[in-house]
Amino acid sequence: MSKKLYILGGIVIVVLVTFVVVKNSGTSATVVPGVQNGTVSQNNLNGADANTPATDKTVDPTPVLPPATVTATITVTVDYTDSGFSPNAVTINRGDTVVFENKSSSSFWPASNNHPTHTLYDGTSLQQHCASPTGDTFDACGGIPPGGSWSFTFNKSGTWNYHNHLRASDTGTIIVQ
Repeated sequence: MSKKLYILGGIVIVVLVTFVVVKNSGTSATVVPGVQNGTVSQNNLNGADANTPATDKTVDPTPVLPPATVTATITVTVDYTDSGFSPNAVTINRGDTVVFENKSSSSFWPASNNHPTHTLYDGTSLQQHCASPTGDTFDACGGIPPGGSWSFTFNKSGTWNYHNHLRASDTGTIIVQ
């Protein structure tokens, strides 16, 4: 439940920051005859000539802005049990995160196919990407103990098959739209 509150709080903060930035962004002035420093001559509005004394009225120069668009990312949980991954396949959007939670009685190691090299997601081998992990590869690079979890944010569209490196017959699929 606390993860959902953090995500909701993050979305609210993004919306508020976007609103403040849009609200405070500079606007360009348009020159309108009979308007000076936000003041409109009543005579100019009524079609009076320039020699007629003017009555001034203040105009609100605040522009009306369209509502901000915010795209929220989601977090999906995949459980690993003694029976394998559940759900076995999930569909998410690019930028969404999948949390792999270990609810089994032994360690597991979620990683991109193909076993044992894990090259499918980013084209680098286990030896290459686990030597200096950057967070850009779909590989936990080690066992996750029972009760532990590992998360990965999918920034590439496609169908990504994965497996438990410690028991390669346990497999799953992440479809990123």
